[in-house]
Amino acid sequence: MFIMSIRVSFLVASVIAAATPAAAATGVKDDCAALVTAFDHAVAAKSIDGAIDAVANIEADIVCGARTDEFRHKLIGSMIGIAGDPQVSDADRKRALSEAQQTIDHAGTWRDAEHLADYYWGRKDNLNAFAWYEKGLGFISARPAEHASPTDIKQLETRASAAKSLASDDNGGKKPAQFASSRGDMDGRVGGIYSPDLVKLRGAEVEVVPLPINFITGEAKFTEVGEKAAAELAEAVKQQNVHVVDLIGHTDPRGEHQYNVALSIRRAEALRAYLQSHGISAQINVDGKGPDQPFDASLLGRSISQDEEYALDRRVEWVRHSTSE
Repeated sequence: MFIMSIRVSFLVASVIAAATPAAAATGVKDDCAALVTAFDHAVAAKSIDGAIDAVANIEADIVCGARTDEFRHKLIGSMIGIAGDPQVSDADRKRALSEAQQTIDHAGTWRDAEHLADYYWGRKDNLNAFAWYEKGLGFISARPAEHASPTDIKQLETRASAAKSLASDDNGGKKPAQFASSRGDMDGRVGGIYSPDLVKLRGAEVEVVPLPINFITGEAKFTEVGEKAAAELAEAVKQQNVHVVDLIGHTDPRGEHQYNVALSIRRAEALRAYLQSHGISAQINVDGKGPDQPFDASLLGRSISQDEEYALDRRVEWVRHSTSE
């Protein structure tokens, strides 16, 4: 019996030894390397289907599947890269962007959303840029464990605010524009740049939210887009149970200085009157800076035209305090 046991053990050892060279040739590391190489080759070839299939193979692999999230993020980056290639066809560009968007919605992070937003922002597609910047802010609000520094959040907020303002710019009522409304948080409140969670996550005492409260040129009367922005602010203030609201009006630098300062105050006062007439009982303080505090474009990540600069300068800021709620 003892001899038989030795023979069985020897047989098992022989089978394992015989399999070892094959395992070494196609072992775990090499299996993953082959799948990673397939992904890299697909990306280099700008093959959308090839990159998608490669990630699917990584996900399906019993060992390499642990790296699925890593390669989903790489897939998003590669799709955005393909979309940005001027030699890619319009059809492939749309497919690449669609795949990036679907992957972000399914398993993306705030950095992925910011990456896609930057793609649109660099191409002055302000409406899409705004939507994805706000989605990134939404990810940060909903998933505090995903590290975003105060500087990261500030950059996202600044670009989201600028994209919102430029997408909504009607040049004082002189051109048609579509108001870029902010997305809702998971609790149904007005979110995005309005989210009170961002104040807490940044550890800031004060949050300045630039708003596209558009006015008819030279007047303190809302344009159609400006009134929609005022209504959105009223809703956010109600939902957040804000007790004190500080509003600061700003103008672009064209025209006489003192006139612009007075105009910026009148515009902030017009917004206060609107809020009060729409059920806001909070204390509302107003001020106006005219052209003296232009929009800080240092975090925008791209150059802006003179007209864009003027549009960003024309704004009303909501100065929100961390103790609002």
